[in-house]
Amino acid sequence: MTESSHKRLNWLLILQGWAILCVVVGHAPLLSIAQGNTPPDVVYWLYKFVYSFHMPLFIFVSGYLFQMTRIERPMAYGRMIVEKLTRLGIPFLVFTIAAMVLKSIFAKEMIRPTTISIGNLMNAILYPGESPLCEMWFIAVLMWFFTLKPIWCTKGWWTAIPVIAFTASFYAPETPFRNLFCHQEAYHYAIFFLLGVLARRYGVFEKPLKFGISVAMATIAWSVVADVIVHGITGGTAERYISLPLVGIAASAFAAILADRFIPKIFESFRNYSYQIYLMGIFFQIAVKIAYRHGLIPSYALGYIICIVIGVYAPVAVSRLVEKSGIKAFKLCIGLK
Repeated sequence: MTESSHKRLNWLLILQGWAILCVVVGHAPLLSIAQGNTPPDVVYWLYKFVYSFHMPLFIFVSGYLFQMTRIERPMAYGRMIVEKLTRLGIPFLVFTIAAMVLKSIFAKEMIRPTTISIGNLMNAILYPGESPLCEMWFIAVLMWFFTLKPIWCTKGWWTAIPVIAFTASFYAPETPFRNLFCHQEAYHYAIFFLLGVLARRYGVFEKPLKFGISVAMATIAWSVVADVIVHGITGGTAERYISLPLVGIAASAFAAILADRFIPKIFESFRNYSYQIYLMGIFFQIAVKIAYRHGLIPSYALGYIICIVIGVYAPVAVSRLVEKSGIKAFKLCIGLK
């Protein structure tokens, strides 16, 4: 990559850094909010803030990168699938097994303990959202998206068909079937991957700022109209609002563009390791939460800050050690090229 092309994409690296930081913050509460625990107000509102858009943002960035690296630079479909299976599948298995081992050894410390067995491993592969490391749902969803490459290549007015279809699927209720390979998350999040593809294809963020803002505002307006129509039809019973994550994506993207102009090195210490942070960060954060529950960390505020810092930088440290080792097998295990 030339220096000029790197400069043009620096905003995207900043956006990746922001996206993974939001993921870490979302995992940082020391006691499970989902189980009804009440953290300090600032922690609760940070949690609610990042969960309103952080995974749609992460998937939007993935779509943008997919357009840039696998559609603009054509690769045979079969070869592309093998490459993605290698990059995603090996870490998926490694960290699923690691979680199974750790959660069986320290079962009393875990919210969702497990036992080591072939049956549990097969269940984790088929139903990643129910696995010992349920965060692996994201890996399964990415594989769904990569296999749908012909849809993302749709051009012209034909693009309206997947836009309409995936907008509808965002609001669709869960199926009565078990969530095989996290298919429910795949159809729920597909619209954000498609929007990432289209944002790159039509140069939304490379064009003058007014053009980008007009596109973003049109997208948000479309999403608000969709929300109004769907919630009007359902009588307000539907829980999903597509406008919330889209506002978060648009605001995050333009903040990254501004940051590139004024503070271009922001998040530089970790933004190149977002995938590794996603894979490993939760393990280090669990260790901090256990330490807090046993009184080894004297205050919630201190533990919360440690949980964020170690969730970001421990995976970076491991990744750099693996890179220095030069051992290809280790690099494959943590998703490094």
